[in-house]
Amino acid sequence: MVEKDLENSLADILRAGSSDRSRLRDLRIISGTSDATSIYDLVENHEYKIFQDTSDYNFNPKLMIDVAGGIIPDLVLRSTTSEENRIYIEVKLTEEIRDEAPLSQIVRQFLHLLCTSRHSPLTGGPDIRRAVLLAAPSAWFAKETNMIKWRYFLNTYTGLARLPKVDITLGELRLDGFVRDGRLTGA
Repeated sequence: MVEKDLENSLADILRAGSSDRSRLRDLRIISGTSDATSIYDLVENHEYKIFQDTSDYNFNPKLMIDVAGGIIPDLVLRSTTSEENRIYIEVKLTEEIRDEAPLSQIVRQFLHLLCTSRHSPLTGGPDIRRAVLLAAPSAWFAKETNMIKWRYFLNTYTGLARLPKVDITLGELRLDGFVRDGRLTGA
């Protein structure tokens, strides 16, 4: 199994969740920085588009070029109400978070989401809540080398993410149901 298989399985569940919201409740957020305990808590009944491993999610690729230039989250959920990207999900199987901790791919994704979306979209009504999530099996989180950059990110940005005018959930999606004995189960 490769990381792309894990990403594809998660994307399939998110697609199925468009019509069967119970699938989104099964995607539990662990160690989150908000009251959201599942993807459903972030999305509720709002409609969304999924962008998978493509730069098409980025309306303005020249914005923040030195910080976020070239970032492509594995999965992006965009609200069809506000047309804003609202949730970035980075999927890991064995690979570490890329780049140095202060400007790692997860830091860059958070800063990009913060700068390109609004806490309260211009549509004026409720919308999908914003989040940056790291999706991986528990074994990934158990490795100290993997956790160094993730902890740095949480320690540095949790305070900002929790501010009422920011309100971006940071958290983990434990994908243990997707992997058994090193094989993809197709949860």
